[in-house]
Amino acid sequence: MDRRERMPRLSNGLPPLEVLDKDGAIQETLEKAGGDTRRRFIGKAAAGGVASGVLFGGLGAFAIAQDGGGGSGISDLTILNFALALEFLERDFYAEALDEAGLEGEMQTYAQTLRKHEATHVDTLSSTIEKLGGTPISKPEFDFKDTTSSADSFLETAVQLEETGVSAYQGAAPSITSKEILAAAASILPVEAFHTAWGRTMQDGEGLPAPAAFNEPMTPQQVIAAVNELGFVEGGLTLDALAGPANAQGGAPGTAG
Repeated sequence: MDRRERMPRLSNGLPPLEVLDKDGAIQETLEKAGGDTRRRFIGKAAAGGVASGVLFGGLGAFAIAQDGGGGSGISDLTILNFALALEFLERDFYAEALDEAGLEGEMQTYAQTLRKHEATHVDTLSSTIEKLGGTPISKPEFDFKDTTSSADSFLETAVQLEETGVSAYQGAAPSITSKEILAAAASILPVEAFHTAWGRTMQDGEGLPAPAAFNEPMTPQQVIAAVNELGFVEGGLTLDALAGPANAQGGAPGTAG
């Protein structure tokens, strides 16, 4: 029996916190959280906080999973529609940029490739929602402002959107209860990361493909707030619209969006 087989694991396949926290630094920080409960403190850490000198950024999603699935109360179908909304946005952004931004060379190839990837994600997520008895959201109406008016503004926005996509999938993963849906999300997450790294390499040498050892997760609420701040979605996004009466329960088809 090798070392990996001897390592204790939780029902979700992850090792217990004490296995990773050999020197007790994480547990000590949790104990110093004061009036906060452990769940609330971990939630703050996952959002990117630094407490008592311990950076939780990359451990945020792991910590949520340790604490019982994130406690978001969001159904798997709602999470899928949340992901679908982001993929709609990215797909249409690249399509518009190809028409209006005057892209050439590698940047044109970048936009063409990502448009194709995001279109595949849209189709896959839509069919998965339907197979689970839910209703895919209707495509929102988008206004990308002047971000598709030039190659420079396109690339800056593209990297920002892909970074948000990575953090969105990472932050939602601990709340997914279905192993099949989790596997599907896990197959999309690294592709979004590849998109981000590729875009960064074209930013005049200023963007490192992998600037940090860990990535910050974002909750669906944080992602929706970030997207709404950009003003790209006419009328804005809300979790209620992404859920719908059936999708919120993960049950039979209903109206969403």
